[in-house]
Amino acid sequence: MKKLFLSIVCIGSLFLIAQAQDSTTARGHIKYLSSKELHGRGAAYNGEHMASDYLIKNLQEFGVEQLSEAYIQKYKYPAFSMEGEVICNIGKKTFAAGDDYRILPFSKPLDGKYKLIHINPSDLINNKKIKAINKKCVENGDRYLIYIDGTKAQFKKKKDKEAYDQALAKSTFKNPFKTDGIIVGMDKMPSWGLSNTNFERDLAFIYMKSGKISDKDKAIEFYYSNKLTEFVHYNVCGIVKGTEQPDEYIVLTCHYDHLGAMGE
Repeated sequence: MKKLFLSIVCIGSLFLIAQAQDSTTARGHIKYLSSKELHGRGAAYNGEHMASDYLIKNLQEFGVEQLSEAYIQKYKYPAFSMEGEVICNIGKKTFAAGDDYRILPFSKPLDGKYKLIHINPSDLINNKKIKAINKKCVENGDRYLIYIDGTKAQFKKKKDKEAYDQALAKSTFKNPFKTDGIIVGMDKMPSWGLSNTNFERDLAFIYMKSGKISDKDKAIEFYYSNKLTEFVHYNVCGIVKGTEQPDEYIVLTCHYDHLGAMGE
């Protein structure tokens, strides 16, 4: 038997180290690790640490030895944590977080009523239009959110469509408008996940189902908190020692962390 080294950082690895597990037991692990109780196994509400505690408990029960002084290796990596209530209203209409809208994980917090500025997709590549909007925002001194109905991004020229796509992508890093953020109307909600960059932005970027905001809507309310932290992540590691070939290793690795949570 080869010496078996397990760097266990996933759900699936639990099944490989047990001598015998039936499907009911396997489903029990999956049910718990994917439950609401663990908040998506990310930085929010310490979901990732709750998952690592569960893995360690099972490794101990399976008789897997700790790799060194402990079952965990700690490391720091920036992570956004959006905890607490996430609320969006227009008048008496209340929208469902996740289903009706999705706030990109790097978005700055919003905390009240914001005036809506409706623009056409073509305005995003029109510098004169952008300057006029910014002048209005500065002069009025109010809080604004831009709304672009992305379903109407129809351009006769291919280069204009490409310019719009590039401008929209760039706006997630740097807001071209002097507003608190940008809302983009979509036919379908895009997937929600971790930020691909870990620095705080000066805007909120939100996807919303097209039709939820009408041309008559002049204001919208958002309430949510969000913070960037130097989160301490855990690698969960264990070892099963072999006897016949003690100087050889089989290394198994996977992820057990996940996307976290957008509010509650």
